Amino acid sequence: MNKIASNIIYNMSANDIVISGMSGRFPLSDNTDELAKNLYEGVDMVTGDDTRWPIDLYDMNPRMGKIIEFNRFDVTFFGLPDRLTRCPEMAWIVPE
Repeated sequence: MNKIASNIIYNMSANDIVISGMSGRFPLSDNTDELAKNLYEGVDMVTGDDTRWPIDLYDMNPRMGKIIEFNRFDVTFFGLPDRLTRCPEMAWIVPE
């Protein structure tokens, strides 16, 4: 075993974890690769349009990040009742 590998093994404790992968859904990006591409290309992923709901709804700032196909939210994984995610208000609360 080389010196670097032995140091890595030696310095690990029983409580250490390894992150071997990552996934997610981000504004205008369905995965981490799309997010990285959009960031590198300078894409403004925070929009001020009314594609999701009227801009003046709830007196909120009209610019916000919106995920693509938000209806693909996995309610079972998060233990939420399906009917809850059909409410217009929950369309932006649940993914946060």
